[in-house]
Amino acid sequence: MSSPEASHYPALIEALNDSFRLAGEAVNLLIDNFNKGVHNINTNPLIYVAPDFFGGLERALNNLRDYVDKFARVMLGFLKHHAPIIGLIQASFDWLTVMQKPVSDIAARAGDQSENKSFGQWTGPAATYYNSQVLARQQKAASG
Repeated sequence: MSSPEASHYPALIEALNDSFRLAGEAVNLLIDNFNKGVHNINTNPLIYVAPDFFGGLERALNNLRDYVDKFARVMLGFLKHHAPIIGLIQASFDWLTVMQKPVSDIAARAGDQSENKSFGQWTGPAATYYNSQVLARQQKAASG
């Protein structure tokens, strides 16, 4: 399985953000349209002419309202649960596209001792401790 090229990550993040934005807009549109429909029914003068019909319609609207409310709660729960996950995905994409290349390049430059003329000239208490204690422990751990 191959991973997408680094240049694709910004487009993937944008698509992910767009999908969540569109899902939120769809929920808001559903709620707004439901409320407009209820308003149109409540302001219709025929409601007084045929109360039996509108009584059944009220029960049906209450059932529909329950489904709309349930759907909105599920979407809110989904967004609350997945927002941290999406944040981690975005942070990993940012790491891959913004940080990894420069940090990797720094590691390569720091590891190139041929350009660092003072590499072997480390002196002082820290160098003495490192050479006598740390290296000895590393050698002992590696041998045994």
